[in-house]
Amino acid sequence: WFFVKSFFEAFELSELESFKSFSEQTGTFERSLVLFKGFVLNLKKSFFSLSAWRSSIIPHPAPPVNTF
Repeated sequence: WFFVKSFFEAFELSELESFKSFSEQTGTFERSLVLFKGFVLNLKKSFFSLSAWRSSIIPHPAPPVNTF
């Protein structure tokens, strides 16, 4: 929630108010926050798996040895 709040604070207040009033009329403001939060969590998960792969936390098979 903190990240979402700081994300919206980056906008000008007038832009946020117009977006919020429009979204409250259509009922999509809460849904857009939930979707954005899910996007941030998926992004964090993908960065974690990438960093885990780079640091070899995730085991992977050894390369085949060429013995001729």
